[in-house]
Amino acid sequence: MKNQLRKDDIMALIICPECKRKISDTASSCPSCGYQLAPELISEIKKKSFEKQKNQQWNTPRAIKLFFLALNWTFALIFLFAGLLTGSVLGGSCLIAISLLLLPPIRNYVYSKTNKKIHLAIRAILIFILFMAFGLFAGQSEETKEQTKKGPIPNVRTEKLLTKKKASAFKQGDLVNVGYTSYVVTESWWATRLGTFNEKPDAMFLMVGLSVCNKDTKARTIPPFFLVDQLGREYETSSKGWAMEGTIGSLDTLNPNVEKTGGVIFDVPKDNNYKLKVSGGYWSDEDAFIELSPRAKH
Repeated sequence: MKNQLRKDDIMALIICPECKRKISDTASSCPSCGYQLAPELISEIKKKSFEKQKNQQWNTPRAIKLFFLALNWTFALIFLFAGLLTGSVLGGSCLIAISLLLLPPIRNYVYSKTNKKIHLAIRAILIFILFMAFGLFAGQSEETKEQTKKGPIPNVRTEKLLTKKKASAFKQGDLVNVGYTSYVVTESWWATRLGTFNEKPDAMFLMVGLSVCNKDTKARTIPPFFLVDQLGREYETSSKGWAMEGTIGSLDTLNPNVEKTGGVIFDVPKDNNYKLKVSGGYWSDEDAFIELSPRAKH
C-alpha cells in the first residue's frame, strides 16, 4: 500500500563524523559542515550507533544473579528441613510448599510442563500466605502440647463457681437455697446394681438421696442435676435411672411450696471426688455445689 511506510523509510538521526552534529540518515551531506555521506558510510554509522545503545542498556550483572540464586537455594533448603522437622503436620506442609516455590528446578519443571511461569509477585503473595498459615498451625500445635501436659480443660463457669464456693462449700445435710429452689442432700452411696432388673453400670453407680422444694409462687420444673469432679469435668445423670423407683427427673414439675424426696443416679468412675451441682432453675444463672461423702458400695 502507498500509505504504508517501510521500516527503512522512517527517518532516523545519526552523528556526523566530522562536526558531531545530528543529521538525518537520508541526507547525502552534512548541512552544517558539508561532509559528504556515502550510503555505505551511513549504514556503518547506524550500525555502530545501534551497538552503542545496546551496550548502554541496563543488564543485571552476573554476580547479582548468582547472589539471588544462592539466596533462593539457601532459604529453600532451610524451609524444607524446618518443614520436615517441625512437630505440626499442617505447619510443616506450609514450610515445604514455601521451599518448593523458591527452588529454581521446581519452577523450571512447572514451566516445562505448562509453558507458564509463576510471576514473582504471585510467588511472593503465596509465600506470605503460607508463612501466615504456618504461624497459625504451629501456634495451635504448641497450645495442644501444653494443654496435654496440663490435663483436661475444666469448664470455665464451673471452675469459677468452684473457686467461689471453696471457702464455704455446702455439705450433705445442709439446706441449700438457690434461686427459687431449695435442696437438701441426705445421703450418697456407691452401687454395682440398679433396681429389680439388676442394671449394670458402665463404671460405677453413684446414688444421691435428696429432697427438692419449690419456693416460687408458681409451678416450676425441677432443674437438671450434674456431678463435677476435682478437675471441673461435668457428668450428667445416668440414662439407666428408669430401673430405680423414686428417682427425681429433671422434667418433673413442682407446685409452689411442694417438696419432693427421692434420688438421682450417676454412672461415673469411683476414683474421683465429686460435688453435686444444683441450679436455681432454667431461668436462673445461680448454681451451688454440695460436697458428697458417698459410703461404700452395697
